Amino acid sequence: MLTIPVSATHRAQYEQEGATLVEGVAGRGWTRRLAAFLEEMIARNPMTRPLSDNVMFVRRNGCVYLEALFRDFALFRTFLETIHLAEVVAEVIGADALHLWRDEMHYKEATGDANGTPWHHGVASFPFAGAHMPTVWIPLHDIDPDQAPLRTITASHLRREARFLPPTREDRALAPGYRFIPDFDAMIRAGDVAVRTWTVRAGDAVIFHPYTIHGAAPLHGSRPRIAYTTRWLGADTTWQPNPHCTIDQALTRADLAPGDLLPESLFPIMYRRRP
Repeated sequence: MLTIPVSATHRAQYEQEGATLVEGVAGRGWTRRLAAFLEEMIARNPMTRPLSDNVMFVRRNGCVYLEALFRDFALFRTFLETIHLAEVVAEVIGADALHLWRDEMHYKEATGDANGTPWHHGVASFPFAGAHMPTVWIPLHDIDPDQAPLRTITASHLRREARFLPPTREDRALAPGYRFIPDFDAMIRAGDVAVRTWTVRAGDAVIFHPYTIHGAAPLHGSRPRIAYTTRWLGADTTWQPNPHCTIDQALTRADLAPGDLLPESLFPIMYRRRP
């Protein structure tokens, strides 16, 4: 049962700007519990390695990432079900059903200029095609301007003529339908685009479109920044891999052909609207 109010304002902002904020989606008890999980994993693991069959622990450039957590750690599936996140997202974007594809934890150390997140959009690394493929970003601590807040380029999701090559794959030739990413910093300086900076509270949720350009400045605060991210797929989404996409470990073992709808065994349906 949905207890977090989703309004017409949320829906309009997502449609027009490509991102919206729903406040208070997760309580402080949950944000502390998830942050404690990550801090324990960091204490146990000094280097990049697999934590389980499906979950990777990655250390790189002043950051730590954990990927595909819900597949092997029941805590995260329970969290998502308890806070009814899929229903919140579906109400914002107008979806009748949502699969869960992927969840991640992002940890930025207070190390300065090495751990910024360059401008990019998520769709460039998605092995899918479909009308609904949103991302949800939930900080586990309050985020002030020095805490590397998420930043989005307003209305950038309206440019869908191409996918921009992901920053981590710039050494590869462009696949069909891809372009090199424009210099958004220069565009910001020139006043050609507008930026929204999300200084939000622990447990708030920023929901953004797969084509929305986003990033984060380096962390200059005195404490780490921890966030939990989920990626969702509508019922019409099909499998469409390409050379630039990210394929989770669980999906490398899947028998999927281009154009296939997504099996619930790999992409659980977390919300379905009642008739």
